[in-house]
Amino acid sequence: MKLRHLESALSQVNGFGEPKWGLEQYLTPPHLAARALQCAASFDDLDGRVVADFGCGTGMLLVGAALMGSDEALSVGVDADPDALAIAQTNLHGMDVECALLRADVVAEAGAPFRSRSSDGSSMFDTVLMNPPFGTKNQGVDLLFVKRGLAVAPVVYSLHKTSTREFLIGRGAAACGSDVGAEVIATMHFDLPATYKFHKQKSVDIEVDLLRFSRGDEPR
Repeated sequence: MKLRHLESALSQVNGFGEPKWGLEQYLTPPHLAARALQCAASFDDLDGRVVADFGCGTGMLLVGAALMGSDEALSVGVDADPDALAIAQTNLHGMDVECALLRADVVAEAGAPFRSRSSDGSSMFDTVLMNPPFGTKNQGVDLLFVKRGLAVAPVVYSLHKTSTREFLIGRGAAACGSDVGAEVIATMHFDLPATYKFHKQKSVDIEVDLLRFSRGDEPR
């Protein structure tokens, strides 16, 4: 699917009704989501793949992955917020997407919803997509999301502030495992609109990186 067609389709995805600051909820803009998904597709990590969207919110990346040919029947969106999941379910239905949704806290150890490996030793998912909290409120939560993703899939695509690039591709990746590599595959601008009462500006333009984290222990 061409980038402009994907962006147009994703513009139909509804955002949060009442975003929750404690969860750092922001809708991933359609243009940013579309470009991230195109990048993942260029590595052959979407078409026919079993995908998980950790911190799926209202389903932007999950819907986009389905439009790009992911295995809908086995793909899953995971979020801790039932209100976001209710909107995500409406979005999936409206876009005729059949992925499952699961309420779980992927950060908490007890809330990790999936086994690291299936019975034959392979990963539960082929690819994890995420736009995790940036860690503005809860420092380090962005890397925790990456760790949880790599526990269940050999490849994770994740959006992060460019200001954290050096840490994430160095010590951050190493903290996820000695066999984990990370590379920046795109740098984009996240036009963050005023979402919460304490926001003083109408919008803030934040430079973000799309990082591809990969484990070296499993052939694809």
